[in-house]
Amino acid sequence: MDLSTHPFVLALGLLLAPALLAGLACLSGARRGRLGALGALGVAVGYAVGHGASLGGLPGLPPATSNEALFWCGALGGACALASCFVRRAGAQAALAALGGALAAALLLRARLSDMSASELARELLGTALAVGLGTLALERVAARARGPEAAGLAAVMAIAAAACVGLTGSVIYAQFAASLAAVLVTALVAGWLARGADFTGAVASLAVLQVASLALAASHFSSLPPVARWALAFAPACTLAATRGGALGRWVALAAALGCALALAWKQHAASASSAYY
Repeated sequence: MDLSTHPFVLALGLLLAPALLAGLACLSGARRGRLGALGALGVAVGYAVGHGASLGGLPGLPPATSNEALFWCGALGGACALASCFVRRAGAQAALAALGGALAAALLLRARLSDMSASELARELLGTALAVGLGTLALERVAARARGPEAAGLAAVMAIAAAACVGLTGSVIYAQFAASLAAVLVTALVAGWLARGADFTGAVASLAVLQVASLALAASHFSSLPPVARWALAFAPACTLAATRGGALGRWVALAAALGCALALAWKQHAASASSAYY
């Protein structure tokens, strides 16, 4: 859908409706002390509504384009988040998310399999699985040790940065998908802030990390996001694992460094493209 010709419809479907769905579900769960499956379902359904609004409907299977494949990547992330609500160990939650990340990468790259060598495909699948697994482990540890909305805040900032990075590649549709993700994560953050001390374990980490990694992969292969920026985005939440002694400030600094690297590289690519187009 073209933002310039349908701004109000797009804003309603892309941001407001997803945020409302996710916010109500997350607030209901947060008031009980834990977002749990209700919050995870609200975030997943909210994102699906926003993504579907950008596509103009529910995509089919198998997906015909990367835009449709990204919808099902989000569904995989939502399924991992729901499962994580019933698997309380962070290691098991990370393993589930890593499997989902590998499947998401395979789904996105299925149209390019004939152009990729076995080593290239293995690198993409294993790299994405590692990024998603470590990122989920990092955010789940934050959610378990620092009760409250910090994990949702880290995830929301990551999604906002992803929207900026993929937007700089010129892919408006990818930026819309990331904006929908950011909208539902921000409402989860607000719900956690209103119900102080709520438990966020299992609710947002898997979906947020998996979908950002999927968007970064798609923008790298099907748009012009530099590979290093792609990996910086994908591994950004995992970087917070290195800040175990720095507390909350250390985690935010580590995340900001990775996201700043991704944004700087995306901006450099955007500026180079604009300059070459001008000449």
